[in-house]
Amino acid sequence: MSNGPVAPGPDRFLVVAFWLLYVAAGAQTGIATDTARDLLAAWDIVQGVHYPLRGPELYATWHLGPIWHYLLALPLWLSHSAAWTALLVAMLAGLKLPLAYRLGFHFGGPALARLALIAIALPGWWMFEWLVASHTNLAASCVLGYALCLLHWSRRDRMMWLAGAGLLFSLALHAHPTALFWGWLVLPAFWQRQRQGGIRWTQTVPALLLFLLPFAPMLVDEARHGWPMWSGTRAFVASRSELAIASRVLPFLRDLLVLDGVRMPAQFMLGPPWLALALHLLQCLLVLLAVVGLWARRVAHAPAAWLAATALVLAASFVVLLRPEVPYWMTYALMPGVAAFLALGWHRLYLALVARAQDGAHPARALPWRRALIAVWVIAGLAFVTLAGQRIHASSQGWVAVPYRVVGRYADPAKRVDDRVPNAIYPVFGQERLTRWLCAQQQPPNLHGDGAALQRLNQGSLRLLHCAQGPRAGIGGDTGAALALYPAFLVQQAGLDSAPSFGAMREVAVKRVLHAAQPESDEVIRAYPPWLLTQQPVHQFEVEVPAGHQIVAISNLRPVFNGLDEPRLLVDGAVRVPVARTAVTWLFRLPAGRPGRLIVKTGDPGLIEVLALRETPRG
Repeated sequence: MSNGPVAPGPDRFLVVAFWLLYVAAGAQTGIATDTARDLLAAWDIVQGVHYPLRGPELYATWHLGPIWHYLLALPLWLSHSAAWTALLVAMLAGLKLPLAYRLGFHFGGPALARLALIAIALPGWWMFEWLVASHTNLAASCVLGYALCLLHWSRRDRMMWLAGAGLLFSLALHAHPTALFWGWLVLPAFWQRQRQGGIRWTQTVPALLLFLLPFAPMLVDEARHGWPMWSGTRAFVASRSELAIASRVLPFLRDLLVLDGVRMPAQFMLGPPWLALALHLLQCLLVLLAVVGLWARRVAHAPAAWLAATALVLAASFVVLLRPEVPYWMTYALMPGVAAFLALGWHRLYLALVARAQDGAHPARALPWRRALIAVWVIAGLAFVTLAGQRIHASSQGWVAVPYRVVGRYADPAKRVDDRVPNAIYPVFGQERLTRWLCAQQQPPNLHGDGAALQRLNQGSLRLLHCAQGPRAGIGGDTGAALALYPAFLVQQAGLDSAPSFGAMREVAVKRVLHAAQPESDEVIRAYPPWLLTQQPVHQFEVEVPAGHQIVAISNLRPVFNGLDEPRLLVDGAVRVPVARTAVTWLFRLPAGRPGRLIVKTGDPGLIEVLALRETPRG
């Protein structure tokens, strides 16, 4: 049965193209501690080792239902591949693009639908979805699906739409509990149905049951253990400070809408600095146009536009109340509200300008404004294409800036990282290729450099997928064969020759281990978090670099959580400047035949390694 008018053919092509581009960029995600935790839980399901009743942990207080782990188990069961799992997450997260289009189309026709597509695709905090595959990535898709089902139900009174809304709202809460704010959307839908003939319990009861279904295993487990999350929730509520909201909402909204200045988009773009600046200025202009559109008179969707703006302010207040700082994943459920505010504001401005130009007698006068709208579509669409293309290119180089994980500038400075420093990101398909190669070795080498730091992050999850009983690769240490891996961009910046080895990472030969990190093996780590999140007191030590070692690399195998000040390399009493660096590694070049002395200040010297590399500069 048809659900209304069909979208124009070119629009369908545009939506599919945007979705495919999103998926291509999203498939480049790496593995973080949360990803490793979820892969381990999903693999246990596939192997029949454990069938969890609880899902991911949140804020050391709550657990979601286990549906996310069972979802990840499906591609692992079919493919035994974490890369295919990352692809599935990208495909589901990218559904927010067609869903935003359909919601706009059913609410206001093709023009609003195209604006909704552009609005949800604008550069935003959702771009972190392209770095890490997580359940939080599905928040926007689930919220938009929930809203679309409610819209259909309010107009057609079919049980399937209300049931779908109930299930999708539950899944949105499982993506992230910040989606709870959008629960109020059910009220206008209920009001509309009440006006058109009433609400039947034969529809509401199945919808409620479907809403509760994903929570059921977790609730059963809670009841068996005396409801431990209830006491944690009471402690959490008691610790919230309502007085802090007023001073934080406006800065948070500013940084949410215009990306906290140029710094945030620059983290995703390996291109020239002016490109990030251009994206930021475009974002500011488009937000300004949406605000102007709110004040347009006598045009359609006036209440809806103001409702979207009000809802966005209230949603921001809700989020800043939850935590003293707002990490990027807590913005994902807000993205539909941002898109609704922008799209409805632009649409109102466009309709007002067209109505004024026509003046009741000269329709042709509206043509320039229609062309202007097309220009906005094209420019904003190019921003998305540019961003996705940059992300794919940067992933091929193993590049990303250190994630500026907290929205706004009011967070605890001690928890901030230097967002100017590039970092290595190892797309999961490349890391899986490395793992399969290690599994095939009778005596796997010891890993060093950025490759070792990133291998630690997967917590043995990839080895568990491919060779659970096979030989274990070492991490750090100074015995056996050495395999030092660094991102392609670092090797290129340093002017080194290397062998392309495993996707975005390049192998550089090790000449000598000058200071060994404490040796570890590639064991499966199931603890969450897998290591202490607090930094240790600073220790200082020195490493002598004998003459004849021109290229020296110092790496911190646990960045962020193991503090490391910028190391100082002294040659003849003068400080040498690094030729290239990541958040993990500093590369120095010494003058030929000269010794050096490296001064290191760090929390745990056992996590620091210093290598002399065999590579020589190009040319």
